[in-house]
Amino acid sequence: MAVTLVIASAVGAARAAAPADLVALRTGAHNVLLGRCVPCHRGSADGAKNKALAVFDLDRAEWSQTVSDERLPILMDRLQSTGTPAERAQVQQFIDAELAYRVIARGQSR
Repeated sequence: MAVTLVIASAVGAARAAAPADLVALRTGAHNVLLGRCVPCHRGSADGAKNKALAVFDLDRAEWSQTVSDERLPILMDRLQSTGTPAERAQVQQFIDAELAYRVIARGQSR
């Protein structure tokens, strides 16, 4: 039942978030992550880590596209100890919309 509710919620979030809205959410999440995930996830930073960059590189314009569906929610785990409540809410909103958008995009590409 919980899985059904999560999927339904994600699909509903994607319908509400037009592509321009998703771009804005990605930008907001990117800005939060620049403050919390550097140097590991920024290829141009001293101290960048290859394993972290394989997941996402904040220097890339399409940084979020390399983060798998399974790894996106892990962003929240990392922000639990470093992010503010507002930052966590902003990133969670991005994650929900991004996952929902991916579900819809996969359905349209079949």
